[in-house]
Amino acid sequence: MRVKFKLLVIALAIAGILAGGLAAYQSQSVSAGGGEEVGTTSTIHDFQDNGNVPIMYPQQRGTSTLVRNAEGISMNLDSTDLPVGAYSIWWVIFNKPSECGNNECGGSDTGRGGAPNPAEASVLWATGGMVGPDRQGHFSARLGVGLSNAPGEVLRGPALTDPLGAEVHLIIRFHGTPEWDDPERFLAQQSIFSGNCDKFPCYMPQSVAHIP
Repeated sequence: MRVKFKLLVIALAIAGILAGGLAAYQSQSVSAGGGEEVGTTSTIHDFQDNGNVPIMYPQQRGTSTLVRNAEGISMNLDSTDLPVGAYSIWWVIFNKPSECGNNECGGSDTGRGGAPNPAEASVLWATGGMVGPDRQGHFSARLGVGLSNAPGEVLRGPALTDPLGAEVHLIIRFHGTPEWDDPERFLAQQSIFSGNCDKFPCYMPQSVAHIP
């Protein structure tokens, strides 16, 4: 019992240390910082079901605000109807959206699997946290220009290179029930794309797009 309690304390301590980047259970106003800013608000929609299958008739699930300036971007995301559990949030950035196929940026334009990447797309970690019994998610994050300003895992691409001109998508990824008794796994659920996905079939229930 003492060991289990000690692990829980460690896990809670990790969550506290990460509070600046993992905005769990609270909505924080985040500014891109520096210079003239441009803001947009977009609607969050359903994206995948728990079989990783795209949802044919997505419903509106909340709003996301994106603020841009020459130095970077920031977002506040407020969503509803999410499963209770652990989440990571991912930037999907198309630095040259005019190069996306069919005049619409999507998964095939991200350079996955080593494919050509004319849109200079990048997929990288934004933030993470928990969703409680109210099933509401509140997440905030900021991103500067260049790979050196990426705060965590970069799956591919050059990160953010054109804050004012990039098309920015945000993906909400679900990692299952929080692994409170395993601090390392608990942290990975909120910060690594594959965190806990060997135990739980991670999927992306919601997404939102911000068009420049």
